[in-house]
Amino acid sequence: MALLLYLSCMVGIHGAIWYLARESVAEGYQDFTIFYSAGQIVRQGMGHDLYDEAVEWRIQQQVAPHVMTRKAALPYMHAPYEVLVFLPFSYFSYRQAYVLWNLANLAILAALPFLLKPYLPALQQYQPALWTLAFLAFFPVFLTMLEGQDIILLLLLYALAFVALKKNAWFAAGCWLTLGLFRVQLVVPFLLVMLLTKKWKLLAGSLLTAAGLAMVSAAIIGWQGVVRYPSYIWSLEHHLGRSILPPRDSPNLRGLIDQMFGSWASPHVILAAVIAVSAAAIFVLVRKWHGARQDEPHQLDLLFSVTLTVTLLVSYHGMFYDFTLLLLPVLVVLNHVLLGTSKTPALRISILAPIAILFCTPLYMVFWYRRWEQSNLMALVVIALALALSREVSRFALVEESA
Repeated sequence: MALLLYLSCMVGIHGAIWYLARESVAEGYQDFTIFYSAGQIVRQGMGHDLYDEAVEWRIQQQVAPHVMTRKAALPYMHAPYEVLVFLPFSYFSYRQAYVLWNLANLAILAALPFLLKPYLPALQQYQPALWTLAFLAFFPVFLTMLEGQDIILLLLLYALAFVALKKNAWFAAGCWLTLGLFRVQLVVPFLLVMLLTKKWKLLAGSLLTAAGLAMVSAAIIGWQGVVRYPSYIWSLEHHLGRSILPPRDSPNLRGLIDQMFGSWASPHVILAAVIAVSAAAIFVLVRKWHGARQDEPHQLDLLFSVTLTVTLLVSYHGMFYDFTLLLLPVLVVLNHVLLGTSKTPALRISILAPIAILFCTPLYMVFWYRRWEQSNLMALVVIALALALSREVSRFALVEESA
């Protein structure tokens, strides 16, 4: 009952924030403007101009003419093929499309319990309605829906990959993961770990899917556009990265390092430090995969969860709504704890404490507060979760060796 009350309170806070933001949502201040405008560009037969800032600006002015603070286009930075997801929504008005997109997100959240319950036996006793309430009580999910972002779609793809791995369908898992390359920084680190641990079936599925996505993208923007896409993204990072996506605002390793050293170290030194720390984290993950029995269900669950958690930490860019992906590790960890496989109270606390903090909406608001803006500090909570999961993986490996 206490948990139900707490989750309801978090949802209530989110409802209040949404009510206060309703006018800005209606006028098009949210990120959904980017995706809706991209769909409009392709629907009007201008796919080759998908990344033309002048065209983007003209369409966004038509879509959201009352946004006074926007002086230039919000660039569409995601892979070309993703625009097909938003193309059907472009046939509706902006407000209608925004509502329909969030209804689609709600449908995904409602479907996740049915997708995952067979593989999380300790959570089967809880009704899907409680799962959905917990999802809506998670501030990153609320922020995703407020902004009209696409991260819930990526959560679904990760969930499908997890289910595929539970079925020992590594090829299919690679296909599902690669479909998520519209958020390249949130998928490539995971695939890199799979490469370094020689998961060849998963990588085969990944390469085949990537080839298909490249052809779909070429059909939208042309092969020349596909070839130029990486340099376009790099130019945005070089010229606009610190104004649109300031590194210090990222709740990940890059944000923390920039916060600690940004006042006196050069950008090149910070980048080198980010690469070194990220490489170390990836190296530790690879060691965990090599040292664990992946045919043992609990170890596979924990390995998948810690890899996804570290992927968030080492991603080049990050926002609070990206934490939506943590719902999958959280569910796996709760199943792990409820099954009693985590024996000592200290281990259970080290795992559950970061989860409790992650579900505290007021804490996000404090870090997000305009006069402080210390979003990067939330990365410390994710680091704590990753370390706890890593220790559990090691403990299971030792138990298996002793047996």
